[in-house]
Amino acid sequence: MRKRKTAIAAVSLAVTAALAVPALATADGRHGHGPDRRAHKALTAIGLTADQHLVQFTVDRPAKPMGIGKVSGLRGDTKIAGIDFRVQNEKLYGVGDKGGIYTLNTTNAKAMKVSQLTVTLTGKHFGVDFNPAANRLRVISDTGQNLRHNIDDNAAPLTTITDGTLTNPTTPP
Repeated sequence: MRKRKTAIAAVSLAVTAALAVPALATADGRHGHGPDRRAHKALTAIGLTADQHLVQFTVDRPAKPMGIGKVSGLRGDTKIAGIDFRVQNEKLYGVGDKGGIYTLNTTNAKAMKVSQLTVTLTGKHFGVDFNPAANRLRVISDTGQNLRHNIDDNAAPLTTITDGTLTNPTTPP
């Protein structure tokens, strides 16, 4: 019975940690944020809490995050809506609720604005992801908004394109 209570408590802690960290980003390990190729236990992630704090934790112990700090330095935005690491420069990026794009310092959580979406965000919840092949930032929302932003490619600098609404079939193929 005691083992079962311990297992239930461990699962409860893991679920609590997952819910407390709505945004998550991982890196490739060359700067201490990603996998140690020798052991899975060394894989770390950075998350963004609902109260705008960056936290770092090992993926095998998400219930024990280490605080990095409260996000500061936003200009024109009130909060960060989502985060992701960019492969091209190994920096952590955040998208603000008013469309500001920031690099986030992974040691003190300071934000530095580097770009601005040219399309207004719609929705309450957002997903943020870099497509390394296209070198574009993707932002999707709970309203079906689907944006692609060019951070620094000279072909079309600082432009935001609205792509078609993402749809998922009710029955998987």
